[in-house]
Amino acid sequence: MKWDFTFSERDTTQRYRNYHRSSSHAPLMQMRKAPRREYEVRDLDSKGKRVKWHMDPGRFDQAGGKTFADVMKNRRTSWNFGERDVTEEELKELLLFSFGISEPLEKKRTYPSGGQFYSLEIYLLPTIRSVASGLLEEKVYKLNVNEGTLVEMEDLDLAKLPLLSASTDVGFFSLKEAQCVVVLVGNDRDLSVKYMDLSYRIMLLEAGHMAQNFLLTCASLGLSSVPLGGFHEGEIKNMLQLTDDKMVLYTLLGG
Repeated sequence: MKWDFTFSERDTTQRYRNYHRSSSHAPLMQMRKAPRREYEVRDLDSKGKRVKWHMDPGRFDQAGGKTFADVMKNRRTSWNFGERDVTEEELKELLLFSFGISEPLEKKRTYPSGGQFYSLEIYLLPTIRSVASGLLEEKVYKLNVNEGTLVEMEDLDLAKLPLLSASTDVGFFSLKEAQCVVVLVGNDRDLSVKYMDLSYRIMLLEAGHMAQNFLLTCASLGLSSVPLGGFHEGEIKNMLQLTDDKMVLYTLLGG
């Protein structure tokens, strides 16, 4: 059998350009894609799971620390994770400020979402370091934003964690000193009813808003962070035991 390693860069470019054109928004499509009616927005929290932590929204009023200018100045992508172990209180703040509900009456969060669908699910993975420090267990966790809880979803084999990206699988980087991995997962079940082909763009934009919150919150807490775009979706979906309809959109490291 002869191996064929040919690769057409032009064909690959054409695919994403075709996607860009086919998912564009236009005035003539507005009433079809976003008619003025009520749409169902179902709760993406996973019910009946063992609760690891409860989030305290009162932390928004108690937080001090660095000024906004300091945070913006210090935001850097860095694999040089700190020597100090992250505490439970710090990780709770990181999750709450990055992704939590900041306006309880209307359930509004710290990041914008197209149509306020909030169509991304937030998963948290431990690392060898955070398990050794006692911060987390060898589990897949999910942030139930509406309930304000971090819940245990599945068992996790930490030995497989480096497979999640090219940088840590065959590259020069290591997850040994990182203390948490956040995975943002798209769930277009309700969003696509309203926005159709535009839904994917909306989820990508939302993932970007969420990621920037995470990176800036890490800077505020004095933690290093890395946004990982070159992730292996198949490996992550296996780790998280996701169904085929779920879409892994971003992975983030902190510590």
